Amino acid sequence: MIVGKTFVWLHFPKCAGHTVEQALRSALRRRRDVEFDQDPSGWHDSLEDRRRRVAGFDPGDRAVICGFRRLPFWILSRVHYEASRPPYHTVTRAMLRRGEFFHQNGQVGRADDYVSRYADSGVDRWIRTEHMAEDFERHFGDILGSQLARAAVRKVRRVVNGTRLNYVRSLEFYFTAEELEELYAANPLWAQAERRLYGDVLRLPSAGPSYRLDEQMRFVSASEVALDTWGKSAADVIGRGLLDVFPLARGSEPYEAQQLALKTRQAADLETVSPTLGAPVRLEIRPGPGGLDVRFELGRV
Repeated sequence: MIVGKTFVWLHFPKCAGHTVEQALRSALRRRRDVEFDQDPSGWHDSLEDRRRRVAGFDPGDRAVICGFRRLPFWILSRVHYEASRPPYHTVTRAMLRRGEFFHQNGQVGRADDYVSRYADSGVDRWIRTEHMAEDFERHFGDILGSQLARAAVRKVRRVVNGTRLNYVRSLEFYFTAEELEELYAANPLWAQAERRLYGDVLRLPSAGPSYRLDEQMRFVSASEVALDTWGKSAADVIGRGLLDVFPLARGSEPYEAQQLALKTRQAADLETVSPTLGAPVRLEIRPGPGGLDVRFELGRV
């Protein structure tokens, strides 16, 4: 946290907080009315954290400014950061889809629990990591004054998104379109804040009709294309067993292939006739953590 005469900066972890801090230290190094945290334990305080930590702390009428970032990029940064430092915690695929990560002490954190510390703490202005220079100038310009603000923006523009972590940044490398939707669904507070600050949440194009089954052959998710193909809604499908939704599938080649893939954990590609649609179909069956991912395409036989 950085506390000035007219502002409070909250360092939301993995939202380019060090970039902002470096720019402010450079711009305000001669100011005596600005306090930079000397104790690292307070760097990531929310306003409520600081009130508990420091008796009598009150931001008063200061502008409260905080960083923010798109959810999937935030969770990827967080899990790779934790994997890069002892004891090198690595999340599972299922944890990543839920927006979960390990703290250094081994406890599991969740993106929505984290964002609530800042989104609900009286923030007046947000600096989006993806629009760092623009937002910094807009929100700190009146605080720093034009000359200092221009110098700080130049510094921000040079180092924004700088990191020593080397990992793939492409969302398609980690998520399918449906998995990205699951991530936002599992973290509704973050999704709400992101829509407010960006106007939307991120979407990946669906490659076609697909669905996911758990170990008991119950539907965990289904793409909109799959639902349209079946003529069903999500409420008709999600949480129900495959045979409950499609009783004609019992004993069919596609059903037996999916059961075998669950048992052997071996992927399978299958061209046959759909017992439920009565049409040629090609299936790609891929075992994953906790179940199966299945993609299908009609008219390939």
